[in-house]
Amino acid sequence: MHILTTGQLVGLAKDINTDEIARAVKALEEAQSKLANLLSKEFGIVHRASEFDVDGEIGSSFAPAYRGQPVPQEMVELDLSSDWARAPEEVIAPEPKIVSGTLYIAPSKKGISRVFAIPFRLKPGQSPNDLSPNHMRSWVQVGTLREDGTLAALNPSVMAYRNEIEGAVVGTCIDAEWLAPSA
Repeated sequence: MHILTTGQLVGLAKDINTDEIARAVKALEEAQSKLANLLSKEFGIVHRASEFDVDGEIGSSFAPAYRGQPVPQEMVELDLSSDWARAPEEVIAPEPKIVSGTLYIAPSKKGISRVFAIPFRLKPGQSPNDLSPNHMRSWVQVGTLREDGTLAALNPSVMAYRNEIEGAVVGTCIDAEWLAPSA
C-alpha cells in the first residue's frame, strides 16, 4: 500500500489542468476553511485564511480576537514557533478593513463562471479586459457560478451580494464593498 497525504495529492494534481481536479482542490480548500471557521468560533479567535502553499500543503492561519488573548490550550502545542504562542501580549488583533471595489463575473470555457473581487471600482463603461495584466494579480476569486447561473460557491465576505450575483450574465460588473482578508 502506498499512502499519500492531502498535500501530496494536491502537489500531483497541480500539473494536471482539468476542471474536475480544479473543483476537487477548491472543495478541499473550502472544507478546510469551513472547519477553521467553526473552530475559530468555538475557541473565540479569528480565522484569517485557509489556503494551499507552494508545496501543496493546506494551512489555516489564526489570530487573537483581542490583544493579549492567549492561544487556546488545545492549539498551542501545534505551532510553538508562532509569535502568538510565544508572546500573546505582543500580538495585535486584526482590525477589519473595508475594500470598495468591483465584483466581476468572468467567462469560462466549460460553462462554470468565476466571480472575482477586484479591489478598485471600475469606471462606467470600463471593462476588466481593458486593465493591464498587472492589475489582475490583485483579483481574488470569491465565487463560482454554475452553467445555469446558480451559485456553486460564494465567499462569506461578499454574501450580501448573493442575489445580484446569482443569475447575472457573464461580464457583469457590480460595485461592492467587502471586508479585506487579514494579512
